[in-house]
Amino acid sequence: TLYSSPWAVVPLWEAHQPGQGQFPERLDVPSHAALARPQWKSALHALAPTHAHVVTTSGEADVPVEELLVGDVLAVRAGERFAADGVLLQGHTQVDESMLTGEPLPVPKEPGAKLTGGSINGAGSVQMRVTAVGSETVLAHIIRLVQDAQAAKAPIQRLVDQVSAVFVPVVL
Repeated sequence: TLYSSPWAVVPLWEAHQPGQGQFPERLDVPSHAALARPQWKSALHALAPTHAHVVTTSGEADVPVEELLVGDVLAVRAGERFAADGVLLQGHTQVDESMLTGEPLPVPKEPGAKLTGGSINGAGSVQMRVTAVGSETVLAHIIRLVQDAQAAKAPIQRLVDQVSAVFVPVVL
């Protein structure tokens, strides 16, 4: 049996097969880094809704977020996530921006206030005008920064790699 901790995947004595008298020589388990990457990636992408309620002259139409355009007017109901960055046009609400700021309390918003895609509309239905979509949203910038940070090596890591490239063969 394998037990997972936040730091590693650890085989315990239960990995021993009764009656065999020894532990398996090799356990094929993914590294913690391989397990963690998809989790943060999917967690960040999960903050963005897949559909939005676009206000048209004939009413509201549900459209995929990929089809939103700058200038579209969206209706956002209580408890829904804002589909894109924008400006509040009608209504008063409390917005949960904890995914962006870490602030645990909802932030009051009045008409004219900026809204961030992925944050949650607290109370009341509101209308907003889209100011940024797709890769231009604040959430998309956060995802890109996290990806860049995960991909880049720290300067000290590059130095360690250079030293170990010489030191390890010499020791062996």
